[in-house]
Amino acid sequence: MLGTKHSWSISVIEILKELKKLGHDLYILSTDGYPDDVPELKEFFNRDCEDPDIDFCYTLPGNWKSRFKKASKIKASIFNYETSIVPAEWSQDLKYLDYVLPSSKFSMDVFKSNGWDEKKLYHLPLGFDKDSFLSKEVYDLPMAKSFKFLTVAINHYRKNLDKLILAYYKSFSSKDNVSLILKTSTKLPKTKFECNVLAMIAEAQKDFKKEELPSLIILDDKIKNMPSLYNAADVFISASSSEGFGLPFLEAMAANKLIIAPRATGQLDFLSEENCIFLDMKEVFADSNMQYWRANKLAKTWAPDVQNISEKMLFAYNNFKSLRSLSSNNEDIINNFTWEQTARCLVSLHKE
Repeated sequence: MLGTKHSWSISVIEILKELKKLGHDLYILSTDGYPDDVPELKEFFNRDCEDPDIDFCYTLPGNWKSRFKKASKIKASIFNYETSIVPAEWSQDLKYLDYVLPSSKFSMDVFKSNGWDEKKLYHLPLGFDKDSFLSKEVYDLPMAKSFKFLTVAINHYRKNLDKLILAYYKSFSSKDNVSLILKTSTKLPKTKFECNVLAMIAEAQKDFKKEELPSLIILDDKIKNMPSLYNAADVFISASSSEGFGLPFLEAMAANKLIIAPRATGQLDFLSEENCIFLDMKEVFADSNMQYWRANKLAKTWAPDVQNISEKMLFAYNNFKSLRSLSSNNEDIINNFTWEQTARCLVSLHKE
C-alpha cells in the first residue's frame, strides 16, 4: 500500500529506504500505485521475486492469505491494534505467515491477551528519519500567535480531538498570545471511526462567545517537510485514547519539543515522567466508533478528561521555561527508534 500518504505506507517506504542503504536487494509490489517522491526506490518498483528471504508488508490480517509468495523464506506483516479485543476471525489468518510485527509492547500485549501465538509475535519498533530532523527550517504560520500548541492526528474518533479542542477553549481566550495548530483532515467521514473535525469545532464553540475564543488554526494540506512544522511549535499535545506506537510523539521528541501525552498505550515505550507531561487516563469500555473493522461491546480503551487536559495545557503554558528541561537529553532514547534500527531489526529475523 505505497501509493497513499497513509502512515502504513510511509512506514514501509522509510523501512525500504533504509534496507537499500544497508545494501539489500528489493522487490517492491504495491496494491495501489507507487509514490513519485522517493526516486531512490524507483528502480525496485513493480519488480517481482518468487522466493524472497523476507516477504513483508503492513496490512490487515484478512489480506495475509493472498499476500505472500509461497516460496518466501520468511512471511511477516507489521500490524497493530488499539483496543483490547481483536476481531476473533483474524486469529485463523495467523497460519498464513511466520511473524506478526507489532510496533509496541502495548500492541504485543493486546495480541497476547487475545490468544495469538507468542512464537509468531516479534516486536518491531517504528522510527523517525534522523537526517530530516537535523533541519532548522520552520514552517510559516503567519496567522499564529507566539506560543503554539501542535497536534498531529488523523480525523479518527480515538484521537479525541473534540476533547482537546474543548479543553483548549476552556483554558485560553482571545486575550492570550497562544494558538492551537491542528494538523488533521477536514474531509467528511467515510467510515464509522472517522469524525467531522469542523463539526467538532463548531460544537465546542457553542458554550463560548466567538469574540473571546483563542486562536485555532487547521492545516489539512500535505506538508512536504514535517520537521519544519514541529520546529514551529512550542508544545506537542495529543489526547489520543490509544496508539499502536505513537509516531508523532517520537517525531516531537526528535524536534526537541515539550510533550503532553496520555499515560497509556504505545508511546510509553519511549515516554516517561522524565521527558513529558502526562495526561491522566481512565480505562473504559470503547465506543464502537473507537474500534476498527469490527466492534465488540466488551472491548476497552483509555479516556482522557477534559478538565485534566485543560490543567496540563495551562501548566505547560505558564511554566514553559522551567519545563524545557523535560525535552532535553532525549538523544539516547530516540537513537533506539530510528528507521535504520527498524530495518536492522527486520533483517535480524533472517539472521536468527
